[in-house]
Amino acid sequence: MTLRVREAEPGDLEAMTDLVGQLGYPSEESAVAGRLERLAADPTSWVYVAVDDGRVVGVGALHVMPVLERDDPTARITAMVVDEGARRGGVGRALLDRLEETARAEGCARMYLTTRYEREGAVAFYRRMGFEDTSLRFVKDLG
Repeated sequence: MTLRVREAEPGDLEAMTDLVGQLGYPSEESAVAGRLERLAADPTSWVYVAVDDGRVVGVGALHVMPVLERDDPTARITAMVVDEGARRGGVGRALLDRLEETARAEGCARMYLTTRYEREGAVAFYRRMGFEDTSLRFVKDLG
């Protein structure tokens, strides 16, 4: 395994579209391309891919934002998924390490994410990585 994590590139689009689908958000490649373009233009957002032997096997996205209740900015992992065939091989840890490195470099004192309780493997992984289940998330669809 020659795993490395790097910033996402346009050539990663097909694999990233597949990964976004595995995360539970089936999308057209053109839609993912538009999202990546918007994120690339945002200086407070980063998208990384994990590459193993030239194949994209994971993606993680991070957004850093100031918050009213704290002096330091907060980092939110907005998306993270490892290819079904590459799970439990260190890909998730490598992506999280890179996201945390970026968050620290941006002055963040904390990092958070959301996931569905039904994703038992992901919930267990995040707990092993030091994340705590601290709150409820309420969502209202505005569409």
